[in-house]
Amino acid sequence: MRRMLVLVMLVGCGREHLSSVNSATSVLTQRVDFGSMVIGGTAHGVVTVENRSRLSETLTLDVAAPFAGPGTVELPGGVTLDVPLRFSPTAVGDVTATATFDGVSLTLTGTGLLAPPCVSGGCEVAAVDPVTGQCTHTPAAEGAACTSPDGCVIDGACHGGQCLGTLKDCDDHDACTTDACARGSGCVHVDTSASCPAVSDPCRAPSCDPVTGCGSAPVADGTPCGAVSCDLANVCLQGTCRQVVPPDGFTCSAASPCQAEGHCEARQCVVPAPTTLTPSWTRSPVGLDFQGVADEQGNLYWVECDSAKRVSCEAVSYTANGLERFRTALTSAQAATSTQLFDGGIFLIGNGEWLFAVDGLTGLVVWQQSMGGLVSELATTPGGGVIVAQVDAPAQPSFPITGLRQLDAATGALLVSSPAGSWDGLLVDTHGTAWVWLLQSGLNSIDASGVATLRLPMAGVAPYRAPRSVDAHGLVLLDDELFDPSTSTVTPSLFTGTAFTLGTSLQPPAGRVRVRTEADGSHSLLGAQATPWLARLNRNVAGPFASAHGTVFADGDWSGFAVTQVDHSGQVTFQCATTSQLALSGPAAFTGRTLAVMSDCATCLGEGPQLQVFELGPLGLPASGWVNPFGTPGRARHPR
Repeated sequence: MRRMLVLVMLVGCGREHLSSVNSATSVLTQRVDFGSMVIGGTAHGVVTVENRSRLSETLTLDVAAPFAGPGTVELPGGVTLDVPLRFSPTAVGDVTATATFDGVSLTLTGTGLLAPPCVSGGCEVAAVDPVTGQCTHTPAAEGAACTSPDGCVIDGACHGGQCLGTLKDCDDHDACTTDACARGSGCVHVDTSASCPAVSDPCRAPSCDPVTGCGSAPVADGTPCGAVSCDLANVCLQGTCRQVVPPDGFTCSAASPCQAEGHCEARQCVVPAPTTLTPSWTRSPVGLDFQGVADEQGNLYWVECDSAKRVSCEAVSYTANGLERFRTALTSAQAATSTQLFDGGIFLIGNGEWLFAVDGLTGLVVWQQSMGGLVSELATTPGGGVIVAQVDAPAQPSFPITGLRQLDAATGALLVSSPAGSWDGLLVDTHGTAWVWLLQSGLNSIDASGVATLRLPMAGVAPYRAPRSVDAHGLVLLDDELFDPSTSTVTPSLFTGTAFTLGTSLQPPAGRVRVRTEADGSHSLLGAQATPWLARLNRNVAGPFASAHGTVFADGDWSGFAVTQVDHSGQVTFQCATTSQLALSGPAAFTGRTLAVMSDCATCLGEGPQLQVFELGPLGLPASGWVNPFGTPGRARHPR
């Protein structure tokens, strides 16, 4: 006998009118659109089948993955039946397939999306809802075993939604270390022997005993303790400074990244010819956005955005010697420029209106948070417990209305939102207080509850004093004045009569260093030691950065650039030319061994910026103070 079938696909709230396919079967829908669904989820739909005869029929359904449905359908006579179909994407992107229902063809379409970050932690169980595709969090069972977000609770159990247990004891009973429990790595013991106070005797050096703590010890015999030449050298012998006539082979000049040490020969200091620095590795991917972020181990972090990809931005990390550590998709990130910092083991990325927290060890997105405006500044409290973000409302880009948001670093939960206002110069001091310049009223502090307390009003003072760095002595303002929060007093600039329009003041152990922009567009490096000094730079400058023995920076023009170090008196200790024919064009990072700089080419049409990484050897970072214009190597805007 002949069969008369009518197929109906319900889409939304209505049906489409269809034409007849043949004399026996009519299809009321020719295309089934399942919409978007995350990988791991399932979208559902139905096909309505109607048998107008009085006899039962067995229908065959052929469907290709990632779509699915029953292989056969038993359809009694005179019955209308909803036949279920499913779409379970396994990859990102659009999918189209053809389903055959007893000889009648249907087009099936759907779009696979990357699932949002969904990580269980503490006393919350996270899972992707297979229907909505969203990450849901449900409380863990009372008494369930748990691990605190920072991994520092032993034998934890959930009670009232909190992971409670015994705090991990990280005390190593060593007077020369600071002990703490760090996220993702457990107990860490930071060597603090370098912070022992300096000794005035040039033949003794600070030392640290694990039992008694800081003290001093004789330096190695032969250590210079004054002027050194191949005629007469002041060196330490048995803890005493003595004058000796150096023999041939005596080291008369220190080695640098591009020059071996010099030696005495016939009373002359013979120094090998300098070499040229070549990048140890480079990167120039599409949409490279490097903001000079590195961790204490020298790993580099940046963001790559490619508009050609459906998921356009990724968080990327490389080791100091060029090995890729991780590459993680940021599902809501679309902006090509971001705000970045690294602190407390977390790589923070403010991309457009979204703030992402990426675990620096695993590369997993720990959380992401919509900020309701453009993230323009980021800072953290010392230790990384609280994140402070400056958010600009996008409604008025010419004069943005901004506010501060304080978030829990472990979960991204919003703790405090400050009143709106036009802020600048966000800093967080060692007490966790946020400092900003409020255009309407002057320098303000914002406490943990989000209350702004007026500290330095505009009346009778310079019109613009945004904070640029902070240490134990107070806040360094934009014009290089020093503000003491305890007395609300201002000390005049250490650089009298100068104006600063670039960079932030560094505080290396021997004093403050600052970059000044000159009228012709070039730059000067100024030092405020007992004897102030000045070094003229070129038009483009990266840094400066505080090293263990001075200040490191790169400067040059469109013909290339060089890497230079000056000591605490402003004397050049080395200057190394590079093979680069590119000009400096953006942020840089210095880790004590490597220097990573962004460069560009004025004549290279269509080519984006390039990241160049140079191995400089063990120059070292200062034990305390500001390493770069944004604080630590991770640019966390507070000192080491």
